Amino acid sequence: MRKILYISGTRADYGLMRNVLISIAKHPELKIEIVVTGMHLMVEFGKTINEVKKDKFKIHAVNSVYKNDDRGSMADFIGKFATGLTKKIKWIKPDMILVLGDRAEMLVGAIVGIFSGVPGRKPLQCLMIGMPLSSGIMASALALSSSRTASVVEASNPTSSS
Repeated sequence: MRKILYISGTRADYGLMRNVLISIAKHPELKIEIVVTGMHLMVEFGKTINEVKKDKFKIHAVNSVYKNDDRGSMADFIGKFATGLTKKIKWIKPDMILVLGDRAEMLVGAIVGIFSGVPGRKPLQCLMIGMPLSSGIMASALALSSSRTASVVEASNPTSSS
């Protein structure tokens, strides 16, 4: 059984991935767990962790939120989330990490996963479904991944029209 850890920071990314996550959960050789953080935990954004809980996935919350809408607050969030996610990954021990999009949560997920040994030695274990390579965050994550010899697949957003 291979364990996949999905990282979600917003209702938007979760909504786009919900059917994929349900399909993974139904697969006999896969197990899905979800780390929720950021806007999911914030009352002003509807505390959407409750929506994720309704789907009955195994959830791990990393209590890192944006204090303000500015660059300094984003830097603080990134640092706190990286620390919290590192601890969760050591405990969860995923075989792969799945992220969607070009937000800070996804960049942190890719960086922490790589430096924590995920994907390890198995090829094509770090799957990033996200924005085109022109996205600065996605390009940074891909550059870091390839410099650490992880195998990364970058795909267009499945909901975008090409």
